[in-house]
Amino acid sequence: MHLRLHTTVRIILIQLGKMLGWGSLSPESAARRGLEGATSGSYRAEHPEEFDLILRWRLAVPL
Repeated sequence: MHLRLHTTVRIILIQLGKMLGWGSLSPESAARRGLEGATSGSYRAEHPEEFDLILRWRLAVPL
């Protein structure tokens, strides 16, 4: 049980890091990684223009 909980927490932290863009080299890379973590692959494949628009908005208005 303890090992499974530890693994779950580790996975959650890895996903959180991806969503926040940790380890990225540029603001665009960080924003892209964050949005990729927050959206599904099928959404990005079906709506690439919308995804790019959201990425541009995110870069124009930093948190």
